[in-house]
Amino acid sequence: MQALPIIKIFKEVPIRIFTNYKSFLRLTSPFIIYSIFSYLGFNTLLPVVDFLLSIVFAVLAIVGCHRVFLLDKEEVMQTRIIRWGRSEASFIGWWILIGLCGVLIVYPLMYLFTNAHSSIIQYTSLGKDAPLVAMIPVLVIICYIFLRCSLVFPAASIEEETSFSWSWSISKGNSLRLAFLIGLIPMLSSAIFESLPEIETILYSALIELLWSIIVLFEIGLLSLSYQWLNNNQERITEYHHDTV
Repeated sequence: MQALPIIKIFKEVPIRIFTNYKSFLRLTSPFIIYSIFSYLGFNTLLPVVDFLLSIVFAVLAIVGCHRVFLLDKEEVMQTRIIRWGRSEASFIGWWILIGLCGVLIVYPLMYLFTNAHSSIIQYTSLGKDAPLVAMIPVLVIICYIFLRCSLVFPAASIEEETSFSWSWSISKGNSLRLAFLIGLIPMLSSAIFESLPEIETILYSALIELLWSIIVLFEIGLLSLSYQWLNNNQERITEYHHDTV
């Protein structure tokens, strides 16, 4: 298995964002408009309705961004701004499934953690920090599984057949590189934003939201291009084995 080209992908993402910025704005416009209206207090919908609409518009935006990164311009232009098709349904279906799997993994681990909690405190000098230390292996396991399965999202966004086993298979040998690409920026960004002062002004809040949006778009690009490279590499390996048989 060839190594995922981290530097090449990092360089390619901003180029594609700059080249296709109009398409990104077009396909994320419902989410942007709805977010602005909600932030300014014009949203008078029931909380449940607001929550569902937020999810719908977020899915439309994320799927749209994956499509811009992965499809040619003609196919992107054919993607409607307001839509709900196989891509969106599949995308949210995988999110729900991963969430359920996460719950099934977390609860048993939390049960073990709860039982081991008193022992950790008793036999170590960690004191009140013991719960946090004990949770680190749980978080590492959850993040590792999520990262290995995350390739289903760009695949679903362009209506490709996908599965957890497929995502796990093509990311084999590149799990650490994938973790670096997809996991490093959110961790660093969260640490940086948490250290920023809290200023209650509309301009400051808008600037923070803009920066977060750019980071999320960059992350979507990293995931999309990682999927594209790994998938193409897998297809080349399959063709090679087929030709040599």
